[in-house]
Amino acid sequence: MPGLGQEEGTQKMDEYLNSLGFWRKQIAGDGSCLFRVVSEHVMLCYMHGNHYDVIYSRQRLSAAAMCQSIVYETLYKTVFEFGDDVDLAVKKMLYDKTYFKHKKNMTFEQWKESVKFGTETNVLSEEEQATASDVVTALANRIPPFPFKVAKALDPTIYRNVEYDIWNEAEKVLFFTSP
Repeated sequence: MPGLGQEEGTQKMDEYLNSLGFWRKQIAGDGSCLFRVVSEHVMLCYMHGNHYDVIYSRQRLSAAAMCQSIVYETLYKTVFEFGDDVDLAVKKMLYDKTYFKHKKNMTFEQWKESVKFGTETNVLSEEEQATASDVVTALANRIPPFPFKVAKALDPTIYRNVEYDIWNEAEKVLFFTSP
């Protein structure tokens, strides 16, 4: 049972949380309260006898995908200065299944180098090249302007587990560089 001072503090905390749009669910005040709070909000899936994965609701996954796309959109449109052509690239790369089907597997930078050395040609006329952005030039020549995993992160309907991807890449490097 809370003391007199604790009750006033509890009420003030509840008012503050309410002003932020939150509600505090009271938990039994014993030695396992932290475990109860955490276990109520985290669902786990026990896999292969030695591994746990977190389980999220579809609603939370959709919200995470939307947030991720906003961050990537800010990076690619503003910071990396790809501009509004990013939206066109995402649609072509992810939803036009025939668009990149027969093109060589190369990055846009590799393709630009190949054009310089004459091993590839640009399908745009010199006049079109003068006004086209790098993204439009890449798309016209059926070259992805950025990796497909970036296109997925830019799509607000797809959640890309970036943390897991980075861990996987690090594991591959470790595997191939270990004696």
